Amino acid sequence: MGLIHYIAVLVGFLFIFAGLLKLTPIELGNGFSQSEMKTMFKRYLSVLPVHHMFGVTITTTIYRSAVGFAETVFGSMLAFGRSFWRVIGAFYLLIIMIGAFLTHQKIGDPIAMASPPLFLGILLLIILLNRRQLNTNYGRTAKAKSD
Repeated sequence: MGLIHYIAVLVGFLFIFAGLLKLTPIELGNGFSQSEMKTMFKRYLSVLPVHHMFGVTITTTIYRSAVGFAETVFGSMLAFGRSFWRVIGAFYLLIIMIGAFLTHQKIGDPIAMASPPLFLGILLLIILLNRRQLNTNYGRTAKAKSD
C-alpha cells in the first residue's frame, strides 16, 4: 500500500473525529466546547445562502448536525471504504472544505481560522489526484485475483 492510502486513512479519521465533536456533547476545551461551537456556527450560518436561495430557515443546531453527520459519513468512507467509495468520500469532503474556507473568508476570520480547511482541502486534492494509489486489495496480487 502506498503513502496515499495512509494519508487517506489519517484524513478520514480526522474527519470522523471532527464530525463526532459536532454531533456529540463532548467538552474538550480550547475552542471545542459546545457553547463555543454553537456561537461559531451561528456566525457561519449568517453567510449561508440557503435562506436567500430557497427561502428555507435553518437553525444553528441543524446546520452543525448536518455538517457533523456529513463529515462522519464521508470520513468513514475515506478511511474504511474501497477505492471507489474513498474517492466519493474525498470528493464530498473537498466540497465541504471549500465551503468552510470560503465561509471563513466571507465572515472575515483570520487566516489561522481558515487554515485547517485549506490544509485538509489540499490533502484531499492530493488524494483525489492520486486516486489510483488507493488500492485496497490488502496484499492480494493480480494473479491471485484472476484465480
